[in-house]
Amino acid sequence: MKKRIALPSNSYPCYLFSISNFNVFKMGLKLYGDFTWKSKVKKMFLYISMPLLRYLKSNLRKEIQEKVFLIDEIIKKEIKNNSYDINLYFPSEKKAVVQIINHNKVFGFMKISFDKKGSELLKSEIKILNLLKKMNFNSFEVPEVIKYGEYNNKLFFIFLTSPEKYSLLRNYELNEEIVKISAELFLSKTDMKELGESYLYKKIEKNLQKVKFLNEKEREKLLKEMEENKNILIPLGIVHYDFKPWNFVRNLKTSKLFLFDWEDARLEGLPLWDIFAYIIFTYVSLFNKVSPETLLGKLKKFYFFINIYLGMVRLNISDEIILFILKLYLMELLLDDSLWNRRERDEKSRISKLSLLRFLKTLIDK
Repeated sequence: MKKRIALPSNSYPCYLFSISNFNVFKMGLKLYGDFTWKSKVKKMFLYISMPLLRYLKSNLRKEIQEKVFLIDEIIKKEIKNNSYDINLYFPSEKKAVVQIINHNKVFGFMKISFDKKGSELLKSEIKILNLLKKMNFNSFEVPEVIKYGEYNNKLFFIFLTSPEKYSLLRNYELNEEIVKISAELFLSKTDMKELGESYLYKKIEKNLQKVKFLNEKEREKLLKEMEENKNILIPLGIVHYDFKPWNFVRNLKTSKLFLFDWEDARLEGLPLWDIFAYIIFTYVSLFNKVSPETLLGKLKKFYFFINIYLGMVRLNISDEIILFILKLYLMELLLDDSLWNRRERDEKSRISKLSLLRFLKTLIDK
């Protein structure tokens, strides 16, 4: 097994960087470093100390060692090339994301699931990406599926393409380029339906009476609003659903943005879903404890771009309907346990969830 160092810890979430080659180490730190070490000084220290890291021993947990061994086996078998090197990210015990480098160039990346639910998500991603492959997008690029399959009945994997040379987004603020991408994606496959016929509306309606995070008065108020708006005709289109800045890189060869992580994408999503994700969920993910007033301020700040998006998707709706769709978005986030049941982020997730809940309650009470 090639020499790798675990940073910042040997447990989940775990980043495993190759230290056999400085260029490979640098590529991994470039891709994942912003999420782990935001300080440039810390990253510079890691660059300088890289030769010393070779003499450190990563006391990885046994289960992580076994997973790394399996990953090496899969890549060796599928790529049929021993000149590759990899950097790995384990967000949890159920999943791994692997950056594959061949001759100091990014070959692509691999996503691996170690449980049944994760495997189903990866299969959903394959379905979405194969559909998107048939579409010619002007404003952005998406990965192509190279290979996929099961390995020893233990895991499911997919190999995906990636730009050879790229840069990360430095500005996380919503802008016209991001709005255009969201609109073009949404319009690529739309179907006009009554709002009450959408999957997300039905899901929220079904679960609303059971939720404990809203009181009876709030539930009744939201249910009444849902009943009043269920017959509105509205386009349903493709939404990425995890539409956040760290799922973008810029392809330096084409200058277009490259959008990753399609496992949560929906074919019949509501308009504005990805715009709200980029504004609201990004901000809460970064700062965790955020007041409703701050989030309302964010919406007002980017209201201009919300109107640009609505014009692009040819949708004329009132501010009341925009806020109603936002309430449905927040309800969907709060109902989605997979967003919050991540052991390594329990406390941050709890604080983020409370921020979203307070925001939803504020909107309901308006």
